[in-house]
Amino acid sequence: MRRVLSVLLAVWTAACYTYTPTQVSAQPAPREQLRVELTMTGTDSLARVLGPGVKTVDGRLIQATPESIELGVTQVTMYSGLEQYWKGESVVIPKQYVQGLDTRTFSLGKTGLLAGVILAMLLALGAGTGFGGLQGNGGSKGPQ
Repeated sequence: MRRVLSVLLAVWTAACYTYTPTQVSAQPAPREQLRVELTMTGTDSLARVLGPGVKTVDGRLIQATPESIELGVTQVTMYSGLEQYWKGESVVIPKQYVQGLDTRTFSLGKTGLLAGVILAMLLALGAGTGFGGLQGNGGSKGPQ
């Protein structure tokens, strides 16, 4: 039972997600996880707020209006590939600076595959160490 709970906990914490393109004009629900891809003008204009060279901004939606998207930022990714993690600071991004908008969604297929790999690894480790109930010394009880 303990091993099953360990596997479930590992899958839960490492669950896989995917980003699905969303219309910039759409009104996502508050607290939804979003990824905003900035235009080059947006990168330059928001450099004083986000830092230089930011390509994408990830975070939870605080508020969306017809003119802007306000996010509690959790991560920014630079054009260089570097990632910086944030603690949910609020940033308003004018929609004129948004090149693309993606919604983060749970991926059942990827998470199922991950769960299978983790379970197979645990079973292999258990069989190799005798943890899975196999006796490593040929079944003898040892010295008596």
